[in-house]
Amino acid sequence: MGILRRVLVVAAACALCAPPAVAAAKVGLAPGTKLYFVGGGSCSLGFLATNSDRDRLAVTAGHCADGTGQEVVSENRNPIGHVVSWLADDISNDLFGVTLISLYDNTYTSDAYFSSFGNPGVGDYVRKYGARTDKTEGRITSISSNPDRARDSIMYSTMVSLEGDSGASWVGADDDGGAKLLGLNIGHTVRSDGGYGKAYGFPIRALISLIQRGSDVWGPGFIPVGR
Repeated sequence: MGILRRVLVVAAACALCAPPAVAAAKVGLAPGTKLYFVGGGSCSLGFLATNSDRDRLAVTAGHCADGTGQEVVSENRNPIGHVVSWLADDISNDLFGVTLISLYDNTYTSDAYFSSFGNPGVGDYVRKYGARTDKTEGRITSISSNPDRARDSIMYSTMVSLEGDSGASWVGADDDGGAKLLGLNIGHTVRSDGGYGKAYGFPIRALISLIQRGSDVWGPGFIPVGR
């Protein structure tokens, strides 16, 4: 009894001496923000989203995370959120997944950027904001999108893409000239000489369908956040 009591008293005394908890630094988020997955690599933030429960979510590519529960931090290692829903990409078979991040209260965005979303057409102008290459531009060269077979959907472009750009948003223009979310960057093709080819991505309507149908908790009412 005496030993246990002394341990408790010492523990209480130490608790009283402990410094107060420090609030996490504010982290601003925007399309293209670099995301670090603790214990893994880095990717680009694609877009912000919400659902029927009004959860604050960030979306990036399926191969960016290693599983649910993984912590996500900023370039300065400030906390951003953690992975709550994850389906890995199967790159070799052109089957795409998605990573959903539940955002912590210290994150904010001053401009959700997008005014609309929808699939592009062949020949449409497209730009990408990636953490590695920043802004690159090009044209859509082909697209195959089927919400009933969402993971099989893919689009190709003439844009440049490098490692670290995974998950970046593809952006077009709507009829009013606003920023239109077209989908997520997945990777790049490889030229016959082994060099970097051009960017390919996951069309937005198939991606939304995959989340809405694939996640009972986070999917209902899932929709990108815009202006």
